[in-house]
Amino acid sequence: MKPFFRTSLFLILSASLLLLVGCADDRAKQLANEFSSSSLVVSESFLDRGTIAMDQGTLAMDYDVTNTGTDPVVIKEMYTSCMCTSARLQAGGEWAPIVGMKGHGYDYSLFRIIEPGETAQVQVYFDPNAHGPMGVGTNRRSVYLETNSSMTPQIKLDFTVDVVRTSAELSSSQEENVD
Repeated sequence: MKPFFRTSLFLILSASLLLLVGCADDRAKQLANEFSSSSLVVSESFLDRGTIAMDQGTLAMDYDVTNTGTDPVVIKEMYTSCMCTSARLQAGGEWAPIVGMKGHGYDYSLFRIIEPGETAQVQVYFDPNAHGPMGVGTNRRSVYLETNSSMTPQIKLDFTVDVVRTSAELSSSQEENVD
């Protein structure tokens, strides 16, 4: 294959891909300005993650969100209730960028479409070290999804977790519960 032809083919394929991505983004932004009559249903909107230790690192959990209607629903924004929590959404086989608490440098505008019958996944991350050594005890956090749905304009995903400083504390508290 000649260099000129290879370069031309690469440019044409690159431009086509950008056009397709731009069209999908334009469709989501257009749909976001219209109300959808579909509802989003969360398989489990509250998770109790029990006790974790700071030295175990970041905790990850998943929520499934299903469009039970006949119209597409657009997730316009997603954000978290605290800086210790971040999240990302997978819809249409693609992961959106990670988001966090408003005011902490994230772009919260997602414009991701959940098609009728489709189940999207929200992956949530909790960093037990984000608040330092004073961050022990019960933590209840939330992730918010803002939609164009007239039925479910906001989805709230909650979790609770009890944080201890070390795994040794975790082991001793489990032993105390056995007696």
